[in-house]
Amino acid sequence: MVIETAAGEPLRMALVVGVAGSGKSTVGRLLAERLGWEYQDADAFHSEAGRARMPLGRGSVDGTPYDFRTARPLGDLRLDTAFTGLDRTADGRATVRLAHPSGRHGVDLWLGEGTRYVQVFTGDTLAGPERRRGVAVEPMSCPPDAFRSGTDLTVLEPGATHVLRWGLSPWGDA
Repeated sequence: MVIETAAGEPLRMALVVGVAGSGKSTVGRLLAERLGWEYQDADAFHSEAGRARMPLGRGSVDGTPYDFRTARPLGDLRLDTAFTGLDRTADGRATVRLAHPSGRHGVDLWLGEGTRYVQVFTGDTLAGPERRRGVAVEPMSCPPDAFRSGTDLTVLEPGATHVLRWGLSPWGDA
């Protein structure tokens, strides 16, 4: 796509947008270089408040509102958070249990081989009627910024495979 300026001249800037750590800076720089265009890092366009919410590293959940090793309601806690160091059973599985407020039924997300992280999102940043209507739980093999940081990144050679095992198990009475 070519975007024109008000004077009718083509704009000579590559702007690649994506999730932090997705490789957009690397791809954007290469694209701009190949086209002979100016490169701008899309992260520079984030607001100060947006940058303050970006992941900065790891921290212990001990004694924080993010410690869910003992079951409890989410309450008003806003989550768009990756967790690692998951407690696992002897067979290597970790479990995230989502329960109906009655506590009588729900679903377990079990995390097996290759699933070293889990991202939990409460939807607080979504627009009005969509806000906090559910909880998203995503099994992951690495943290959300792994392309940038290299932390726990799995690099596959041509023809290689990587396995993530996970599943859902409903429990209780309807």
